[in-house]
Amino acid sequence: MIGTPPKQIRRSCSPDEEQDMVCTLLQTAKTAGIRAKHNALINAYVTLKSRPFLLLVGENQTGKSELVKCLGQVLTEEPDQQCQLFVGHARWASQSQDVARFVEMQARFNRFKMLSLIEEAVQPENADKLFIACLTRISPAEMYEYFAEAGFQFWPIQVRRSDTSADIPIPYPPNFRLIGTMDTTHFVWWEAELLKHATVIQWPGEKMEERSRDPRKIAVPNPMHRFLHTC
Repeated sequence: MIGTPPKQIRRSCSPDEEQDMVCTLLQTAKTAGIRAKHNALINAYVTLKSRPFLLLVGENQTGKSELVKCLGQVLTEEPDQQCQLFVGHARWASQSQDVARFVEMQARFNRFKMLSLIEEAVQPENADKLFIACLTRISPAEMYEYFAEAGFQFWPIQVRRSDTSADIPIPYPPNFRLIGTMDTTHFVWWEAELLKHATVIQWPGEKMEERSRDPRKIAVPNPMHRFLHTC
């Protein structure tokens, strides 16, 4: 079990380059229709530089998931591969006759997808690439499972290597970030168990317009791939 946030990869990155990253993020978010003040967007960016876990909590449909997509669009080389969003809580199963079974199936699917992303992140050739996993619209159950101190039992995960047929541990990759979004305006879980590893941002965004643009369809003139060099 890992008890402290991972040591980040450190490389040189000029102040001008980082300023360009932030400006590009702000412009991409604006084009996507995210209605939030600049300091809220910058706060999320800065958090990713220093903490492995980020929780965005706020009213539904205010651009939390869209912000994650913007981060992936601006900070990764291949957003579709390096920034993955999953359904955090299986609300779709609420009308079924076997809710518990479908919730567990969703949880297993999320772990499989996250594991696949982590396996990519730990490849030596990807050491300088940022990978982001986002669990959207989570409940307190997912919050404690993945983001709190007890959730750190998820690390190191065990991966079966094909060449040895043995399970080996993979520690938390320093180039991997886990983000969760929660739809609530009354966040009350301010325990040390959670805040030890995760930063909670109370998202102040306004309601998105129905015709807002998909951030992943916004062309970024000069994609910034040196984010980890600023950490």
